[in-house]
Amino acid sequence: MFYTTSLISPALENAPVDLDSQQVIVSPDGTFYVGLDGKDLQVARGSKVLGTMPRFSDHTLNNAAVTRTSDGILHILGTEVLISHDNSSRVHYLRFDPAQSRWLGDDLLMVRAKFTSTSTPKIARIGESVDAFWHNDGGSNTQPEDGLYARRIGEGETWHLVGERCEFVVLEDADGRGSTLIGAATKPSESGIVRWFLRRGNAWYDLGSTDAGQKLYTLNNSGTEPFAVWRGEKPGVIHAAFNGIDHIVIEGLQLP
Repeated sequence: MFYTTSLISPALENAPVDLDSQQVIVSPDGTFYVGLDGKDLQVARGSKVLGTMPRFSDHTLNNAAVTRTSDGILHILGTEVLISHDNSSRVHYLRFDPAQSRWLGDDLLMVRAKFTSTSTPKIARIGESVDAFWHNDGGSNTQPEDGLYARRIGEGETWHLVGERCEFVVLEDADGRGSTLIGAATKPSESGIVRWFLRRGNAWYDLGSTDAGQKLYTLNNSGTEPFAVWRGEKPGVIHAAFNGIDHIVIEGLQLP
């Protein structure tokens, strides 16, 4: 059994609220929870609900990601799947001010009219910049819009990094110089191939792929953290850990 927790969280304990897609931010002025209560997107500090966005999504698994900037604002990436509308989906970038218990904005980053099986968000912060990532999957109905997307908030361009189903992770400040690394296992449970992308400055770079030569599996079955990625002791060295068939597989990657 694996337990996961934030490195800055003081202890493993039951959350005072029970939310689907629950995300946690631990800060000196409280612990914030973001997730879905039924179909409603909620923000809570401890057990107190600060804000609600009613009827946000019919699908509630892996539909929220959150980060916080130095001004205290919560930046939320929420994916909305509308079962009642042919499983179409939308990707929302929302801001919430806990000090005023007020929503500050709701911008649509993507609208997908076609069938969506899952739409999984992640969000990262580099200094005061916010990067949004999401993965669309049409299930057995493969579509050109499937795959992994990246968007830096405030910029007009959305990058379609991978055009197929994948499980992905995000590593902030991967090189110690503010770059963001994406690892995308393109055929989990079928192969050992992982594609790597690096955001350095204002552009994304395709670093190619690694192949463990054996089937790799996710570390959990929720899709939220399919594998572990961390910075090594030497500058520019990244390590990744996966479940193999009967053991843990550790890979190394040297950043340019």
